[in-house]
Amino acid sequence: FFEIIVNSYFASVCADFIRHKLLELKVSFTFETVMSSEDKVVFLKKAQDAGYRTYLYFVATQDPAINISRVQNRVKLGGHSVPEDKIISRYYRSMKLLSKAIKYTDRAYIFDNSSHTKSWIAQIDNTSEITYKSSQVPQWFSQYLLEVNKVD
Repeated sequence: FFEIIVNSYFASVCADFIRHKLLELKVSFTFETVMSSEDKVVFLKKAQDAGYRTYLYFVATQDPAINISRVQNRVKLGGHSVPEDKIISRYYRSMKLLSKAIKYTDRAYIFDNSSHTKSWIAQIDNTSEITYKSSQVPQWFSQYLLEVNKVD
């Protein structure tokens, strides 16, 4: 096989086009995102408005330094790099968008991936019905979800 170098901006435009086309055709699908821009939240709303049931699987860490370290390890193994400033800005933007995204989901599954032991923190149904799946709630969950929405 030969290596194909793809422009990441072009790839994101193609993925966005496909996502919107699937929505228009009422085809069931899933997609992955860093969720660091408002357009992904707008897309969730658009999907709900079109009659889709929407599910969010949100995986986060306690600190962007963890993400930076993991990207550095990925690069050592031959994977692609991401500038540290981008990792940090995306981290905080996605955290700030979490509560907005949940408003447009039928069910949200929230995970903490800060340590080697992954933890399912909570399930949120109908935008506000929270079921804790862990006895320990990470600080980021409290700060970006509970304190923002006063969800009990």
